[in-house]
Amino acid sequence: MTHQENINDQMELLKIHRRTIAIYLKQLAMQGHANANIGIFHSLDDTRKSILRIKSILRSWGISIDDHPDDIDHQLYDEISTANNATIKTHKLNLQENINTNQEEVRKQFQIKQDNERMQRFHEQRLSFDLVLRKSMPGAYGFTKAQDKATINRVLSNLATYNKECGLWWYQGLGQTVAQPFYRMENNIWLIWYLECDIIDLWAFKYTTLERQFILLHLAPRPPFGIYKLNDNDRVNEEAGYFNGIYISRGEFDDGFAVIDGQVLEVNNAEIRRRNLRNDFIFLAPELSILNNPENDMTVHEIYKSLLDIGHISPEILEPLRSLKRARWMSAWD
Repeated sequence: MTHQENINDQMELLKIHRRTIAIYLKQLAMQGHANANIGIFHSLDDTRKSILRIKSILRSWGISIDDHPDDIDHQLYDEISTANNATIKTHKLNLQENINTNQEEVRKQFQIKQDNERMQRFHEQRLSFDLVLRKSMPGAYGFTKAQDKATINRVLSNLATYNKECGLWWYQGLGQTVAQPFYRMENNIWLIWYLECDIIDLWAFKYTTLERQFILLHLAPRPPFGIYKLNDNDRVNEEAGYFNGIYISRGEFDDGFAVIDGQVLEVNNAEIRRRNLRNDFIFLAPELSILNNPENDMTVHEIYKSLLDIGHISPEILEPLRSLKRARWMSAWD
């Protein structure tokens, strides 16, 4: 038998099966599905399976075969499709639920990791800051004033040494940021962040709850940089750039170029500097301290304003700092 004869035979069988299905469907229509002999359903199912097999054979031989509407049981197909769609939908929902669960678990694990890292930094910072206070002012407790310039410089030198370990920040009312760089310049002036500080008084608050500890500095008024033609006596501070030992204007610093000795020079590696022209005060404490709790901002701000008003450090004004609110996360490892 030639290949074409095989094709013809399969095509003929397909026609026969389709005619058979047409007969069975007429019988079902006449008898009704409820009253029809069960054998008709089995015969329809077997015939459709044969049609499916024949179409598969012909298509494997490269013969194009159209599908006939009666080749499948549409009611069964719809039920299967509905069931499959429901299964797919359920699977998608379960998959999304698993994804959400996994994402939530990842988020929780990430949060736990972050919380643990913060707690580790918290303990390291407060222990390092406590070490600075113990080394600098042995025996001190509560609000303690540095008795002389040597003590002030000892405290500041130890802060400079353990700056990173302390995670040192400065706080000033509602403003705060990292206290780096931190070193002594000429003429006993200290650079803290970009503040040029002439420190004339220093108080420390040493306490058993280490995260409550801080240092308070009184900064004497500094002279203007002498590079601006201003007669504004109401100015509180003044800013400039610092480049190779020379002060340049803030505008030149921002532009990245300055006129120096009659020449325009690029000053991209210049540093910003600020001087307080009136009495000023800054708190020093670790980043993860009670001073950095937003709930305490207004209390610290009011104390800062009171210090500006009286112009010197008074332990009575500082008293509310004893009862600043401790952030809840700080008690996680208690």
